[in-house]
Amino acid sequence: MNRRKILYLGWIGYGNIGDDLLLDVFKKMVSDASHDIVVNYYCPFTSPNVNIKDYDLVVLGGGSLLGKHTESSISPFVLYALKVAQEGVPLAIWGSGIDMRFREYADKFLNSYISKKQNVTLCSNPYYKPLIDYSKATGVRGKLTKYIINSDKVETIGDPGIIFDKVFPTIPDFQDFADIKESNKLVLVNWGTSFNRILGQNEEAVKVELKKVINELLNHGYEIVIYPVWGKDIEPCKNLANEFKGKKVRCIDKLYNVYQIIDLIKKCRFTINLKLHPNILSMAYKKPFICLSYGLKGYDFCDSIDSTKLCIPTDMVKAEDILEKITYIRLNYRDLQRKFDKFINIYYKKHLAFISNIVNIAKVSDVNETL
Repeated sequence: MNRRKILYLGWIGYGNIGDDLLLDVFKKMVSDASHDIVVNYYCPFTSPNVNIKDYDLVVLGGGSLLGKHTESSISPFVLYALKVAQEGVPLAIWGSGIDMRFREYADKFLNSYISKKQNVTLCSNPYYKPLIDYSKATGVRGKLTKYIINSDKVETIGDPGIIFDKVFPTIPDFQDFADIKESNKLVLVNWGTSFNRILGQNEEAVKVELKKVINELLNHGYEIVIYPVWGKDIEPCKNLANEFKGKKVRCIDKLYNVYQIIDLIKKCRFTINLKLHPNILSMAYKKPFICLSYGLKGYDFCDSIDSTKLCIPTDMVKAEDILEKITYIRLNYRDLQRKFDKFINIYYKKHLAFISNIVNIAKVSDVNETL
């Protein structure tokens, strides 16, 4: 009996821990659901061409693959997914989302979403309808993404990183951070760069405010560990840490895998993060976080777990606002943990059902209509 094959599309091969962990979750969940399915991954921009028709199902995977930056720009992954549709190969969308980094567009959608206006003609992107109509199953990471796409066929299943601890309940024991002890006075700070492609287009301004916060935490007896999740983040992390020589600030100056990062997260009291998935992993292990949201995706995640109070857009970051949220975390620590646990369980059930559906699609996908 030939094994069925799924092709997973994502930003794989760029050394980004967030994208890599999403693939890990997908492969493990599919493997748990069926031993008769092989999952291969593909990034159209770094890998040789593949024959789409060799696959029983193509999955548009986790990350901001549905588009970013402007309302009408088309994601290259969406273009590739439409090519899949033209070839008549079944398609599913799992954990994907939309991101925007310009305030003009972010406000347009966010203000409408928050005010609960009906989204009828809000999005002028012409590519979503044929994509969603063709997709056999569409699960997105947040309610804001669903609102922007504006289709009843879209289900909010949460970012797959939320359920990492459910999918991988046993984490290997690492000695890399053995000298970093678990402490209520340990704070993790994720820093890095998106080359100023952030809300406000000014990473230096965010860094200035973050330095004030770190100084305040140090004055109150905290220890700080600064760490990257992408190779390009290492130098910015080192530069930030160099501002605090002689103080209780440590820089992780190499890239570790997700399991090693989790080992670090489990030791801290709370986290402050620039990149999206450090926030998500922090939540997955029930450590309160402050999301310095450099794109709309940060809000989309926080909103999906009823925690927008923990989110600050990078074009609005002020030290006093971060410190205010630290106080909020201190006063509501157990309540936040209970909330996180509730949403982890909610989204785990959604993902189990969604993966079961994907496996069934792959197993019965001999014939499919083209777009």
